[in-house]
Amino acid sequence: MSADFTLTGGEHNTFHMGLAIPVFSLRTEQSSGVGQFSDLKKLADFAKKTQMDVIQLLPINDTTTFMDWRDSYPYRAISVFALHPIYLDIHNFQPYYTKLQKQRLAEAEAELNELEQLDYERVLALKWQYAKFIYRKCAVKVKDTAAYLEFYEKNKNWLEPYAVFSYLRDKYKTADFTKWKTYARYSSDYYKQLQENKDAAKKLDLLIFVQYLLHQQLTDAVYYCHSLGIALKGDIAIGIAHDSVDAWTNPNLFHLEMQTGAPPDAFSMTGQNWGFPTYNWAEMAKENYDWWKKRLLAMAEYFDAYRLDHILGFFRIWEIPVEAIRGLLGQFSPALALSPEEIEQNYGIPFREWGIERFTEPFIKDWVIDEIFGRDNRDTVIQNFLNYKGHGNYEFNTSYNSQKKIERAPLADWLKEGLYILHENVIFLKDHTNDHLYHPRITFTSTISFREFGEDYKKRLEKLYNDYFYGRNDLIWQEEAYKNYQF
Repeated sequence: MSADFTLTGGEHNTFHMGLAIPVFSLRTEQSSGVGQFSDLKKLADFAKKTQMDVIQLLPINDTTTFMDWRDSYPYRAISVFALHPIYLDIHNFQPYYTKLQKQRLAEAEAELNELEQLDYERVLALKWQYAKFIYRKCAVKVKDTAAYLEFYEKNKNWLEPYAVFSYLRDKYKTADFTKWKTYARYSSDYYKQLQENKDAAKKLDLLIFVQYLLHQQLTDAVYYCHSLGIALKGDIAIGIAHDSVDAWTNPNLFHLEMQTGAPPDAFSMTGQNWGFPTYNWAEMAKENYDWWKKRLLAMAEYFDAYRLDHILGFFRIWEIPVEAIRGLLGQFSPALALSPEEIEQNYGIPFREWGIERFTEPFIKDWVIDEIFGRDNRDTVIQNFLNYKGHGNYEFNTSYNSQKKIERAPLADWLKEGLYILHENVIFLKDHTNDHLYHPRITFTSTISFREFGEDYKKRLEKLYNDYFYGRNDLIWQEEAYKNYQF
């Protein structure tokens, strides 16, 4: 619990009333085009007047990956510890600004605050422009305070890697650390090495200084909320960015060749792909879940409670290969995959006799192409994207043998959509850890491949499908839940 505040109900009242809101929506007259941590005070005043006692926030961690508007998505953090610089209240440092700086800030704030939607890129650029000036004016004095020294010492285990990551991201113009040449693999020596370069050292220092200011402003807002009897509830996102400090410094804790998402539902018939790497729970257990404990303790600095985003993902996650774009080619992890023997003996499906590739490779024939793309487009599709295998069957050529390759190609949307459908036209998927085990593809009964089977084999496949998705994995998921919640 933060600041000795406890979120509890009275003897006869264990219910709390509040509101959930992203910080970036809390724009006030003193904002610089976006809500910021200091604006929580005005929200707390409103909550108090309306007899609410809880404020729940969306994630507040730094998400600077692409360095453009796409980073406005709050659930893709580049660090589960660092706070987002966009929430820094630069208006609060008016006494340090020159007359011209005050004038320009006032003009920028008036313009940005009038916008109906947040101009993420302009706002963040403005924040950093003034943050650099604040650093030049205040850093020497602030860094000599006991509060700063305590903050740095307590958090340097994540502050230094975060600063190095952010510096290298800006230097190489990408957050994809695999493209950072000699820095592609993390080393704890990088911070000390970069300190030897005067320009790099100053930029690292700025990044850490801004984190301290953010910490101070958020802590101040938390204490104000508590003084009014208002509790703060945080949001712990289920995933992290693939290109993040955490993945760079602890690659063993994540399956970087996989992505998280969700199977098809009422929101999306093709499932969802969030792009986050999945957790390597076995490796995390070896370290006694140290990364998770530190993450939760860091958020407990500010929050009295927190929501665990997509709680089901803590004991089974929808895992999608990194080369897939949509969610249909995913599988639950962990899950009990099927062996060829089990498929054949328990369900009477001639898995190996008919050829495993009939079930696991995209089912592509002339009439399949016609149905998806139209007869007039058949030759174009075959000539550009497919190879003939014989017996009326086709396969993707090497230039388009994954959905990711198709996404990168300069193709019309309708063509990409059709090619995605072809890739997904399978009955079984190979297990992600064992090529000799198989999972039924989610909703395979809706595929063209399934329609090609006779009625008898359709019923056998449907029985297998129902057994797998509605009972087979219940016990293993229960055991996984108990195991992972031990931390």
